[in-house]
Amino acid sequence: MHTTGALRLALRSTILASGLNLLVHTGAAAATCESLIGFKGTVPGTTVSSATLVARGSKVVPIGAARSNAPNLDAIDVPFCRVVVVIPRAINVEVWLPLPDAWNAKLQGVGNGGMNGLIGYAALSAGVKRGYATVSSDLGHSSGSFDARWAAADPAAVVDWGHRATHEMTVAAKALVEVFYGKAPRLSYFTGCSGGGRQGLMEAQRYPDDYDGIVAGAPTSAFTRLVAGGRLWVTLATLRVPDAYIPPVKVPLIARAVIEACDANDGIRDGILNEPRSCRFACSWCQVCSTAEMDPGPMSSMRSAHWSDGWRGVSRRIRYSRRTKLSVSSTAPDRYARTRRWRAGQGAEARTQRQTLLV
Repeated sequence: MHTTGALRLALRSTILASGLNLLVHTGAAAATCESLIGFKGTVPGTTVSSATLVARGSKVVPIGAARSNAPNLDAIDVPFCRVVVVIPRAINVEVWLPLPDAWNAKLQGVGNGGMNGLIGYAALSAGVKRGYATVSSDLGHSSGSFDARWAAADPAAVVDWGHRATHEMTVAAKALVEVFYGKAPRLSYFTGCSGGGRQGLMEAQRYPDDYDGIVAGAPTSAFTRLVAGGRLWVTLATLRVPDAYIPPVKVPLIARAVIEACDANDGIRDGILNEPRSCRFACSWCQVCSTAEMDPGPMSSMRSAHWSDGWRGVSRRIRYSRRTKLSVSSTAPDRYARTRRWRAGQGAEARTQRQTLLV
């Protein structure tokens, strides 16, 4: 009798354990996808414009973005819950939640690029396919990567783009995750490159509790220097003198002349300019008639002089960047060494660069 009772107890325990295991692996959600429409967030005025269950292979129509920003959206091969959130002032956010049995218990925030105001649909798709609850925003405006007209006379929009939108989308996503799955994400990561890398650095500096790990690729951290000292300088140098503008058809001629003059400076003649700092190239050679396959004709004297001035400016910037331990370098080990010093926070330059993150 005692043996029979023990067997019954063991059988009941086995059935209970099996039931709990079935519950875990079927992934019963704490809330339905559609019920997330009532989400209010932490910022007063936050609304959810839609919360829909997207079936495997269904067509996803982007919001506030050109079709070119949403590649392969017709081919998302996993079902998920798509939540569209609007955070005041005008931050559009999308949170894509895998079904509970496919969720890896992690959150991934994804960055933008340049100054763009576009939700990153490709990154959302990649994240949800790998089991991440994934979130992206338009940073509070609608624009392409190099269009900053939205920032004119609107400091609040600059703050949203600079750091607030990334933080608020993260807070909202974590809250939605907890409502949908019944628990907070076990780990949260942020990934971004260029402008997205800058977002990652801002998160680390201003909101260090938002993420457990950050991948900040090629961050545009010293943004004023990048725009004024890099892009604006190149534009002015290229277009300031109309008669000296160098059309694309002349570029192969210049490239050939530079390689001929400076290729061997690194000790190997391999057709690659690995040591631009040591290149003292003058474009007077370009005025000589070139071969037909390289260029249809010689450079004018004005174009030649203008290009030489531009090259000297670029050379000065490369050498200056090396002296001030910025990221421009022609040798990978040297670049990585400077990156390690910046991460370790050594030197006045590292402190200055951290302090110059925008807003």
